[in-house]
Amino acid sequence: MVGWLRDDFWKFVSDRGVSLDANLFPEIDQCPTFLQAAFSLDGKGTIASPPEKKALPVSANETLGERERSSLQKQVAALALVLAEKHNRYRKGDRPNANQIADAVDEILAALPDARTHGVSKTSIRETIRTGIALLE
Repeated sequence: MVGWLRDDFWKFVSDRGVSLDANLFPEIDQCPTFLQAAFSLDGKGTIASPPEKKALPVSANETLGERERSSLQKQVAALALVLAEKHNRYRKGDRPNANQIADAVDEILAALPDARTHGVSKTSIRETIRTGIALLE
Protein backbone atom coordinates (compact mmCIF):
# COMPACT_ATOMS: atom_id res chain seq x y z
CA MET A 1 0.00 0.00 0.00
CA VAL A 2 2.77 2.46 0.86
CA GLY A 3 4.27 2.08 -2.62
CA TRP A 4 0.95 3.03 -4.17
CA LEU A 5 0.73 6.09 -1.96
CA ARG A 6 4.31 7.10 -2.65
CA ASP A 7 4.04 6.71 -6.43
CA ASP A 8 0.75 8.58 -6.66
CA PHE A 9 1.96 11.35 -4.37
CA TRP A 10 5.18 11.94 -6.32
CA LYS A 11 3.36 11.69 -9.67
CA PHE A 12 0.93 14.36 -8.46
CA VAL A 13 3.83 16.57 -7.34
CA SER A 14 5.73 16.01 -10.59
CA ASP A 15 2.62 16.72 -12.70
CA ARG A 16 2.33 20.09 -10.97
CA GLY A 17 5.72 21.16 -12.40
CA VAL A 18 7.92 20.51 -9.37
CA SER A 19 11.31 19.15 -10.42
CA LEU A 20 12.36 16.11 -8.44
CA ASP A 21 16.01 15.58 -7.65
CA ALA A 22 17.41 12.14 -6.93
CA ASN A 23 18.76 13.46 -3.61
CA LEU A 24 15.19 13.28 -2.28
CA PHE A 25 15.45 9.49 -2.39
CA PRO A 26 18.57 8.16 -0.64
CA GLU A 27 17.64 4.51 -1.36
CA ILE A 28 16.29 3.06 -4.60
CA ASP A 29 13.28 1.52 -2.81
CA GLN A 30 12.24 5.00 -1.64
CA CYS A 31 12.18 6.32 -5.19
CA PRO A 32 8.80 6.18 -6.98
CA THR A 33 8.79 3.45 -9.60
CA PHE A 34 7.98 5.87 -12.44
CA LEU A 35 11.20 7.83 -11.67
CA GLN A 36 13.57 4.90 -11.15
CA ALA A 37 14.41 4.61 -14.85
CA ALA A 38 15.37 8.30 -15.00
CA PHE A 39 17.96 7.93 -12.25
CA SER A 40 21.11 5.85 -12.38
CA LEU A 41 22.43 3.78 -9.50
CA ASP A 42 25.94 4.32 -8.23
CA GLY A 43 27.96 1.50 -6.70
CA LYS A 44 26.55 2.14 -3.20
CA GLY A 45 22.90 1.58 -4.06
CA THR A 46 22.03 5.25 -3.82
CA ILE A 47 20.37 7.12 -6.65
CA ALA A 48 22.26 9.69 -8.69
CA SER A 49 20.34 11.93 -11.05
CA PRO A 50 21.72 13.19 -14.34
CA PRO A 51 22.81 16.87 -14.30
CA GLU A 52 19.65 18.06 -16.08
CA LYS A 53 17.43 16.67 -13.30
CA LYS A 54 18.30 19.29 -10.65
CA ALA A 55 15.38 20.60 -8.61
CA LEU A 56 14.37 24.22 -8.89
CA PRO A 57 13.61 26.08 -5.65
CA VAL A 58 10.09 27.35 -5.14
CA SER A 59 9.94 31.01 -4.20
CA ALA A 60 8.53 31.64 -0.73
CA ASN A 61 7.19 34.97 -2.01
CA GLU A 62 4.74 33.37 -4.43
CA THR A 63 1.15 33.75 -3.29
CA LEU A 64 -1.98 32.03 -4.46
CA GLY A 65 -5.10 33.81 -5.49
CA GLU A 66 -8.42 32.66 -4.04
CA ARG A 67 -9.34 30.88 -7.27
CA GLU A 68 -6.03 28.97 -7.35
CA ARG A 69 -6.33 28.11 -3.66
CA SER A 70 -9.83 26.68 -4.02
CA SER A 71 -8.76 24.77 -7.12
CA LEU A 72 -5.86 23.17 -5.22
CA GLN A 73 -8.12 22.38 -2.26
CA LYS A 74 -10.55 20.62 -4.60
CA GLN A 75 -7.66 18.69 -6.18
CA VAL A 76 -6.45 17.53 -2.76
CA ALA A 77 -10.02 16.52 -1.89
CA ALA A 78 -10.32 14.59 -5.17
CA LEU A 79 -7.09 12.74 -4.39
CA ALA A 80 -8.42 11.97 -0.91
CA LEU A 81 -11.61 10.60 -2.50
CA VAL A 82 -9.59 8.34 -4.80
CA LEU A 83 -7.46 7.14 -1.91
CA ALA A 84 -10.54 6.43 0.21
CA GLU A 85 -12.11 4.52 -2.66
CA LYS A 86 -9.01 2.35 -3.12
CA HIS A 87 -8.16 1.67 0.53
CA ASN A 88 -10.63 1.21 3.40
CA ARG A 89 -8.06 2.49 5.89
CA TYR A 90 -8.50 5.98 4.43
CA ARG A 91 -12.30 5.94 4.56
CA LYS A 92 -14.74 6.76 7.33
CA GLY A 93 -18.20 5.74 6.21
CA ASP A 94 -18.57 7.04 2.67
CA ARG A 95 -16.08 9.90 3.11
CA PRO A 96 -12.29 10.18 3.18
CA ASN A 97 -10.77 9.82 6.64
CA ALA A 98 -8.74 13.04 6.78
CA ASN A 99 -7.01 11.95 10.01
CA GLN A 100 -5.68 8.71 8.50
CA ILE A 101 -4.62 10.48 5.30
CA ALA A 102 -2.85 13.23 7.27
CA ASP A 103 -1.02 10.59 9.33
CA ALA A 104 0.13 8.80 6.17
CA VAL A 105 1.33 12.04 4.57
CA ASP A 106 3.16 12.95 7.78
CA GLU A 107 4.89 9.55 7.72
CA ILE A 108 6.00 10.03 4.11
CA LEU A 109 7.27 13.56 4.74
CA ALA A 110 9.14 12.46 7.87
CA ALA A 111 11.08 10.00 5.70
CA LEU A 112 12.31 12.81 3.45
CA PRO A 113 15.41 14.27 5.10
CA ASP A 114 15.30 17.75 3.58
CA ALA A 115 11.57 18.12 2.97
CA ARG A 116 10.17 21.62 3.33
CA THR A 117 7.23 20.73 5.52
CA HIS A 118 6.04 24.23 6.38
CA GLY A 119 2.32 24.33 5.59
CA VAL A 120 1.82 20.57 5.44
CA SER A 121 1.18 19.75 9.07
CA LYS A 122 -1.42 17.13 9.91
CA THR A 123 -3.81 19.92 10.86
CA SER A 124 -3.29 21.73 7.54
CA ILE A 125 -3.81 18.56 5.54
CA ARG A 126 -7.00 17.66 7.40
CA GLU A 127 -8.37 21.17 6.95
CA THR A 128 -7.48 21.24 3.24
CA ILE A 129 -9.23 17.91 2.68
CA ARG A 130 -12.34 19.06 4.56
CA THR A 131 -12.46 22.42 2.79
CA GLY A 132 -11.90 20.80 -0.59
CA ILE A 133 -14.69 18.28 0.00
CA ALA A 134 -17.03 21.12 0.94
CA LEU A 135 -16.07 22.98 -2.26
CA LEU A 136 -16.80 19.88 -4.34
CA GLU A 137 -20.27 19.37 -2.82
